[in-house]
Amino acid sequence: MIQLGGGRAHVGKRYDVYGPMSVPYRLFFARKFRKSWPETIVALERDANRRAEP
Repeated sequence: MIQLGGGRAHVGKRYDVYGPMSVPYRLFFARKFRKSWPETIVALERDANRRAEP
């Protein structure tokens, strides 16, 4: 997580898969991760804002 200022942050995640598992990973798991990522970010932002409130 990288602080951008103004109460904002850049969050990223990277997965590197090598060998015989790379094909099934790309076909099955990577797609699910990409679909769930926006919902995860919204939940993380909501939680961070809730903790920041006095």
